Formats: sequence, structure tokens, C-alpha cells
Amino acid sequence: MTSLNFQQQHGQLILRGDKTHTIRAQRKRPIRPDEPLELFTGLRTCSVVRLFDTHCTKVEPIAIYTLSMDQFLYGDDCRKYCPGDNIVELSGEKLLPHRVRELALADGFESVYEFFRFFLTNDHWQDRGNMGQLIHWAFPPTR
Repeated sequence: MTSLNFQQQHGQLILRGDKTHTIRAQRKRPIRPDEPLELFTGLRTCSVVRLFDTHCTKVEPIAIYTLSMDQFLYGDDCRKYCPGDNIVELSGEKLLPHRVRELALADGFESVYEFFRFFLTNDHWQDRGNMGQLIHWAFPPTR
């Protein structure tokens, strides 16, 4: 069974079923459909909370990258971003800006900017070549 840890603020979104997927960097052993999953917040801390057990329903390859990191990080107003320079590819298809927004909000981010800031400044994500998996799970839990 694979354990997935989430930031505490995502716990209630997951328990309500508002968040039914997560984006994770490439792993040595990728998660596969039908694989059992354990969802937690605070894993490896004294405040660990087991959310529930479920199973993976779908896995999609995802890439999140920018063509202009300097502009993203050091622009006149760092709260803005250039959607043409920040790219999300899902299953090999480049997402249009409205689909990126839908994905970012469904993944628990407050804005598209926060979504890109998280991934584009995340060393673990960059070390994996900006590639990963969009992992979906069953809700309500069925197993």
C-alpha cells in the first residue's frame, strides 16, 4: 500500500471529496491504477492524521515548467505570471489557460500563480525533470 502525505490545509478538502487527485514528482516505482492508497496529513510527525484508505483510479503523466523562470520570479509584480511562458502538459497535451486554472483550483491551490510558484520553485519537482504523475483516487473510499 502506498502512503500519500498532504499539507494540513488540504486535509478537509480531501475528506469532503473536493480534492480527489494529487500531483507528485516522478518516482522510482510509479503509482499504478487499482493500487491501494493511504492518505495522511502530518505523516512522520506526532500530529499525524490518517484521512482514509482508498485506491488509485487513474494515473496521468504531467509536466509543469516555464520558459522564463526569471520573469516568473523577478517580474515587476511577482503576483502576475505570463500564461504563455508557464506550461502544463497532461498526457502529452498542452493545457489551455482555463484548464490550468481548473486543475490548480481542484488541486487545492488558491490561484494559478500559487500553483506555478509551488511547482516551479520546488527543488524535488525540478530534480525529477519537472515531470510527474497526476494521481486520482476513489471517493468516497470504496475499499
